[in-house]
Amino acid sequence: MPSLRAAARRLAIFVLTVLIASLLIFLIVQALPGDVAQATLGMGASHDAVETLRAKWGLDRPLVVRYGEWLGGLLHGNLGASYATGQSVVSQIAPRLAVTGWLVGLSVPLSLVLALPMGLLAAMLRRRPLGVIVNAASHVGLAVPVFFAGTLLALVFAVRLRWWPANGYVPLRASFSGWASHLILPVLAIVLVQGCFLARYVRSGFIDVLTEDYYRTARAVGWTKWRGLLRHGVRNMAISLVTVLGLQMASLLVGAILVEQVFVLPGLGSLLVQAVQAHDLMVVQGVVMLLVLAVLVVNVLVDLAYVIIDPRLRRGVRA
Repeated sequence: MPSLRAAARRLAIFVLTVLIASLLIFLIVQALPGDVAQATLGMGASHDAVETLRAKWGLDRPLVVRYGEWLGGLLHGNLGASYATGQSVVSQIAPRLAVTGWLVGLSVPLSLVLALPMGLLAAMLRRRPLGVIVNAASHVGLAVPVFFAGTLLALVFAVRLRWWPANGYVPLRASFSGWASHLILPVLAIVLVQGCFLARYVRSGFIDVLTEDYYRTARAVGWTKWRGLLRHGVRNMAISLVTVLGLQMASLLVGAILVEQVFVLPGLGSLLVQAVQAHDLMVVQGVVMLLVLAVLVVNVLVDLAYVIIDPRLRRGVRA
């Protein structure tokens, strides 16, 4: 029963967090300057025409009522209708979600693939030239903004070498080669920045393992330093790495939005920018709420990963 209570407590915290996040998003979006009805009709529109449109969209009703309706729709998967096009927000988000999903979904594992060997080399060879070079490279990558990395990659590989396209997107179902070629540079831009960031934590985690008694014991019984570190180090520094990944999820989504602008990808980032420019508040609310939900879900998955990685936590749950 303790496990059920723990699960119920986590579920309650998740639901409460979602409710608080939805309220904050609604209030912040509604506080944005400008009048969506006035922006839609133009500055030359009459006062009566603006008020009529506001009444049609329900903008003349109290904030509490509007929030309640939006929250009720959210619970049923309905994010309302766009002020600019009249289409449902869900129908506008759905095709763009795949683009951002591929961008983020490919970037996370590839960032780990880059960070683990970089961090391991930087830790094991930290007093040797190769380790110093790897450590310095991670610092450089950490200092480069993701949009700048994307711009450099586009200039080198798209403009100069003409290996891959610098903009556009081809769906996977239409052409695998076209899909892959359009995602290589955007994914690489995120991977370079995030991989270098994660490599710093991997390096620190492995260095901490080198000072632990279990590592010294492994070395004393004849294990090589590489075998001892890989056998004991990966699992023991995995929790801190998973924690960092969870904390970096928001930063990763922001980076994906910026990269979408650099490479003109039709993802959630471009939809959000267009909605802000058009003062389409319903689309802005929907996209931001979806991004926040993604971050919250990742945090829940991080909690589950703790239990999988650390057997002591599993015993604690059963106790």
